[in-house]
Amino acid sequence: DFTNPVVFTVKTATASVNYMVTAIDVNADKPLAFLGNYATGDAITNADEMAAYRWMATTYPKTEYVSLNAIKNGTVNLSKYSVIWWHEDATQTLPDIAFDNKVVTAVKNYRAAGGNLLLTTFAARWVEALGIVPPFKGPNNVFGDPYGKQWQDNNNNWGFSINKDHAKHPVFTGLPLTPDKPYPVVYLLDKVAFRLNHCSWWKVNEWGGYVDAAGWRAQTGGIDLAGPDGSDNTNSNVTIAEWVKSNGNGATLVITPGSYDWFAEPDPATGAPSPANSYLPNVQKLTQNSIDYLRKQ
Repeated sequence: DFTNPVVFTVKTATASVNYMVTAIDVNADKPLAFLGNYATGDAITNADEMAAYRWMATTYPKTEYVSLNAIKNGTVNLSKYSVIWWHEDATQTLPDIAFDNKVVTAVKNYRAAGGNLLLTTFAARWVEALGIVPPFKGPNNVFGDPYGKQWQDNNNNWGFSINKDHAKHPVFTGLPLTPDKPYPVVYLLDKVAFRLNHCSWWKVNEWGGYVDAAGWRAQTGGIDLAGPDGSDNTNSNVTIAEWVKSNGNGATLVITPGSYDWFAEPDPATGAPSPANSYLPNVQKLTQNSIDYLRKQ
């Protein structure tokens, strides 16, 4: 067990020497990538994506911005990254370049070599193009409001409920549970914060022929980690899911609920800044847990 340094003692008839061996995670020193449809990180125009990128660059100094165009042109070596995170908030359908054959092939090869993906909000839709799920088994409930139509839900904070079978999964470590609904909830979005409610999740019990969460698992190969807030399982919607490392492929995590919000838009009536999202630290903690978990795969 090399969790801690291990000392080996080598003895001969005339001498004894101690050797301390420290195991180093091969991914620990590798950089991380923030993927986007912009030439550079500084060129990001979507406020939600920019907030996520700035947080990542601050939290992980070895973060590098990678553009989809650079992948298409072959000017970036994806194999050097332990995790690639794509947070897409601007386009429900994903930009056309995400489906370019060169881009898809490069990312598939990255996964096949053990690379790990974190796909959040609309980026979760990429799982189908990448072959992570079978055809027509990607998120089937994708929606959200355009900028300028942001609104508040003054009655309810928003979040998600952890699937009770996966309550101890590392992505949920340290997140505060709020047991003020029928089932404990992790809140991500304060009711007073303006939001666009961008979602890209799986509606399980009504669409897609899944029937229930067990059917969803069987047909997608995924693990349903969380559902909508206030439910004890994922038989209605799957909002956070994992495809584990297997057959040499790296792991993939997706985070899809509308409560996963990095930027509270201004009041559309006055232009005044939105009241603060008091649960933003939970968004950050969930993301950091996810990245750290993927780095160890």
